[in-house]
Order: sequence, then C-alpha cells, then structure tokens
Amino acid sequence: MRGISELQGKILLLVLQNGFATTETLLSLWGDLPEVGTRKNSGKYNVFHASLSRTLDRLWRRGLVKIWKSITGPGTAVTLTEIGAQVARNLMQEKNT
Repeated sequence: MRGISELQGKILLLVLQNGFATTETLLSLWGDLPEVGTRKNSGKYNVFHASLSRTLDRLWRRGLVKIWKSITGPGTAVTLTEIGAQVARNLMQEKNT
C-alpha cells in the first residue's frame, strides 16, 4: 500500500478518535473557512471541499473508509473500515514515538 498523505492521515485519526466525521467536521481541518452564511459563495470553500472530496474518494478506493450519504437532506459522514482503523492506529503509534 502506498503511503498516506498528511491530509489522509489527519482524516483517519479524526475519524478513529470520534467514531465518525461529517463533511463539516472534516472541512474544519483547514481552519479558517468563511463564515457559514457566505460559504456557498466562497471560492476558498469550494477549493477545500473539492480537495476533501478527492481525498475521501482515495481513502474509499483503498478500502479504508465507508462514506455515508444522507437520504433526507444534504450531508455526508465517514466511518472507518477494519483496515482503516488499523491504519489509523498504526499512524497514531508512529505519531507518538
């Protein structure tokens, strides 16, 4: 398996810690996003969202995450597969050594 990017690692660790993560939670990894009312019109938000989408797709293709879409409204959540949880635990151990 190829290496895990910094962003992929942050996502895996965040999801391991919390059990799941929503798109909004994951977007907070970038820090200073535009305020909620202005997000949809923000080019910065769109760049972050596109980067997150590509990263989640790569994690999903590697079998590390499950992606859950809301049927009744907007929203996406992410959980770890067994393999994803193991990779995240390995990353946590490497980080702590």
